[in-house]
Formats: sequence, structure tokens, C-alpha cells
Amino acid sequence: MRQQLRFVRVLMAWFVVSVSLLAVFDAVSFELLFVVSFLGFLVVRELTAPVNRTSSWRRRLWPVTVLGVLGFTYFVALRLVAVLPSGWF
Repeated sequence: MRQQLRFVRVLMAWFVVSVSLLAVFDAVSFELLFVVSFLGFLVVRELTAPVNRTSSWRRRLWPVTVLGVLGFTYFVALRLVAVLPSGWF
């Protein structure tokens, strides 16, 4: 239970700092918020992972990771379509 709480606390701190920095730099958008939050999720997930075993609650993070990768891929595809010339596709 302590590991779960530590994970949630660190992740919430990342979210608060991310939103604050995006607001300070006037760069708040859903895409940036999603990307920064997802990268934070991945970083916190790896930094709080136990070395020698995987607990059952950490296995439940796998679907969230997959959904995050799909969302990240979607935003990258949107950016590519916006940047590439119109006749390229």
C-alpha cells in the first residue's frame, strides 16, 4: 500500500508541476498537457518500480500505458499531417 501511495503522490506532484509550468509559459493545450503527463507517468512508473519483483497493482498499469502510447501516436500523427505538404498523402 505504501508503494501505491508513493506512486500516486509523485505522479500528482508531476501533474501539478507540469500544469503550472505550462500555465507560466502560456503553452496550455490538450496535446501538450497529454504528452507531458504521459511522459511523467512513464518516468514515475519506471523510477518507482521495484527491482526484483512486480506487484499485482503494477501489472494493472499496463493497459494505461498502452492507451497512453495510442494517444501519443494519435497526436504525433496529427502533427505530421499538419506539418507535411497537402499533396503528400
